[in-house]
Amino acid sequence: MFTTNDRVIKLWKFDYKVHRKFSPTSIGADGQIVIPKSKIIDEGFESIEKTSYKFCHNYNINSMSSSPDGENFLSSDDLRVNLWSIENNNVAFNLVDLKPTNIEELSEVITHVEYHPKRSDVFLFSSSKGYICRCDLRVNSQYKSFATKFMVEEDPSRKHFFTDIINSVSRAKFSPTDDNYIFSRDYLSVQVWDIRNQSKPCKVFNVTDYLEKKLCELYESENIFDKFDLHVSPDSSMLLTGAYNSNVHVIDMKNQTNCQFDVQFQDKRGKNVGKYKAYKGKKIVTVNEPNAANLEQNKL
Repeated sequence: MFTTNDRVIKLWKFDYKVHRKFSPTSIGADGQIVIPKSKIIDEGFESIEKTSYKFCHNYNINSMSSSPDGENFLSSDDLRVNLWSIENNNVAFNLVDLKPTNIEELSEVITHVEYHPKRSDVFLFSSSKGYICRCDLRVNSQYKSFATKFMVEEDPSRKHFFTDIINSVSRAKFSPTDDNYIFSRDYLSVQVWDIRNQSKPCKVFNVTDYLEKKLCELYESENIFDKFDLHVSPDSSMLLTGAYNSNVHVIDMKNQTNCQFDVQFQDKRGKNVGKYKAYKGKKIVTVNEPNAANLEQNKL
């Protein structure tokens, strides 16, 4: 298991251990030795730090991904993607570097990196500029030579101040079962990309599109910079992503439906303290639209 604290990556090993206490050996009334008895006093998983990987990131690490063969892993910060060998913690190979010569000209950051679930020579990374790059190491080890970029070409007449912010891709995932598809999440929607069409997604599922009318309020409260995760089921039939007001969206790819759930919480006594509702349909309309002022505490 990998963890990161700012710029240092640690590899952990977990062992299940049982701690026992033995009763002392004694002599019984009949003069026979009483065999000690064991009693379990503690059991559970214990973590052991195997190694750490340092000094190859100048900015805080935002994502990591292990290769399918378990030999390598990727790490990314705002400007770089590095390739590591698990067995060598001293050297990392830089695959992507977006740092401009003049840092004042910086216009984008890396938001996520992900290995292909079956191939160790293919990975992707997403950008705050709203694009996804699918990279094949068999072609070339230099980013600009081996990347295929997926991005919607914005109509200049429809572009506004918030366009780049809401188009920032927070998560991108390969389809576990079909190499032709990639799933991504931006601020307002979940998108499905066909790698044979780089100019636009083949399907868009709206998640928080009702917030498009409140972008000014969201910008003032800085909630517009919130990031939402995205998960894909092993058979690629379901997508899961979060939203505000404790809402979770489950997208059924087979039936092309988007279901919204209000997560139910319980207190220590097992009593429900939240509501649970589900709404089905291709487009979800929330019952209570949140105010920008209280989104921070309601984000899931």
